[in-house]
Amino acid sequence: GRYGTRPQGAGSGEVVISWPFRYWDRYVESSDDPELSYSQLTTNEAPVFFRDIRWREETKDARVRVICSVRTDSSAPWTADAKDFPGLWEFRGSPENGIAHRLNRGGSRLEVRFQTSYEPGCIDLQAFTQHGWKTSARIEDVRIQYEGQGRIFNEQVTAR
Repeated sequence: GRYGTRPQGAGSGEVVISWPFRYWDRYVESSDDPELSYSQLTTNEAPVFFRDIRWREETKDARVRVICSVRTDSSAPWTADAKDFPGLWEFRGSPENGIAHRLNRGGSRLEVRFQTSYEPGCIDLQAFTQHGWKTSARIEDVRIQYEGQGRIFNEQVTAR
């Protein structure tokens, strides 16, 4: 059931063929298991208004997709439906044409998780001509735009 294939059962005594691979397919929709594979970025700020998020991604196969989960409210579980929690989002793929994914939400903590999903067709178990299962997505240039309070970290009073 990995790399876009359907799970299949096997009986006792059946032959199982194993082959080497480069990357685990550990994406499971609506799951927060510690065994999953993801890359997480977290920022803690004074209360700010998070405007949007954007990133650049590189994939060598169109069937390898990047899924970005974002939350500003730590009480919203990663397993919840984003429609039910205002501080939780799920974006599929990087923003097109430089237009960022809108957040428009206040908070003091932002957590971003990037996961890789392998769509059906990444592996061809009949002719072995599809090799998307051997690739992984590359995430670059993650940008989060937010507005916060101005702060003075060092003040010097002069006679002028």
